[in-house]
Amino acid sequence: MPRVRKSTADDARPKDRYRIDAVDRALQMLELLALKPGRGVTELADALDLSKALAFRLLHTLELRDYVRRDPQHRTNTLGFRILHLAEKLEEESLLIKATAPLMDTIAQLCREDVNLYVRTGTTAVCIASRASPHQVRMYAEVGRENMLHAGGSSTVLLAYAPEDVQNAALGGDLRLYTPSTLVDPTRLRQRLAEVRSTGVHVSRADVDEAGFSIAAPVFGHNDEILAALSIAGALNRLTPDAEQAHLDMVRQYAWQMTKKLGGRRRR
Repeated sequence: MPRVRKSTADDARPKDRYRIDAVDRALQMLELLALKPGRGVTELADALDLSKALAFRLLHTLELRDYVRRDPQHRTNTLGFRILHLAEKLEEESLLIKATAPLMDTIAQLCREDVNLYVRTGTTAVCIASRASPHQVRMYAEVGRENMLHAGGSSTVLLAYAPEDVQNAALGGDLRLYTPSTLVDPTRLRQRLAEVRSTGVHVSRADVDEAGFSIAAPVFGHNDEILAALSIAGALNRLTPDAEQAHLDMVRQYAWQMTKKLGGRRRR
């Protein structure tokens, strides 16, 4: 006999048209397993007011992605080890933000331009910290903003020090032409990445925003692998030769200070 869904308090609230029910249920399932490991399909189905068949499909999907581990002998489920990876990344980024915050404040006051800290997630660069310049015209990156890795100051630096398989994936797909100045030729991009690794810095001019620049350097961790990219960004019309050299020196200096604070020894 088909399962009849009971009314819940959620039914009385207006439905969020952007919510994906299957994703919401899967997340609730993970939360239930976090509260009480070792639940079976029936118990989870009852707790979420789902059919047993749907609960099984959700569990199976989460198991395929290593977010759930199933014990076939006892027919129970627990959180998978992939959760630890997410927790580790969150903790790592939180510590990164806290450790670099004073240096972010100082460099922002000195350069009087936007200062951003980006990390790589897969084949995208994500802004995790930002300081806005006092200028009316600025290139402010909101925290959470994502960029493709082939263009921009921090993005290019992160790609330059990424593993080879990440570079192949990033350069092997469709490369977005942000502006007429965006470099989208994979061969030339690989040459650019080699230059970044050689110099330890990258100057981006009008390749993401036609009116903007970004100067970035890598921040390394205790294992000498790249953790983040620090950048100074602003309006291109303010990037005089003297200002460019000052920003280059400053971003190198403060990226190195961040590296040392995070236990790293690698400069580039």
